[in-house]
Amino acid sequence: MTVQHVHVAEGGQAIVGNVTPAQGAGCAEKMENNPMHWPMHPASRCHAKSKRSGFQCRAPAVRGSRVCRMHGAGGGAPRGNSNALKHGLNTAEAVEERRMLAALTKQARARLVELA
Repeated sequence: MTVQHVHVAEGGQAIVGNVTPAQGAGCAEKMENNPMHWPMHPASRCHAKSKRSGFQCRAPAVRGSRVCRMHGAGGGAPRGNSNALKHGLNTAEAVEERRMLAALTKQARARLVELA
C-alpha cells in the first residue's frame, strides 16, 4: 500500500492497512436506511408492457400476481362475493331461467303451428 499524503488532526485517529466493512448488526441497520436496499428492490417486476414503447413496466409486482397494482393485480371483488353483484341479470340461475323460458316459448309456438 502506498500513502502519498495524509493529514491527521490533533486528537484524530488514522488506520494503516487494508480496511474492510464490518459484517454485523450495524450493517443491517445501514442496509435498511439505504434506498438501494429496500425490500421492494429484489421483488419480481411487473410483466405488463407499454403499447407505445414496448418496454416492460418497472414497478414491483404484487405478491401472488405477475403484475403491479397499477396494471390490475388484485382488482375487482373476490369470486363468490355477493356484495359485488349489481343486478342478477347475468347470474348462472338467471341465464338458465332465460334458456328454459326460450325453450318453452319455442315449444309453444311449434304446437300453435301444428294446431293451425
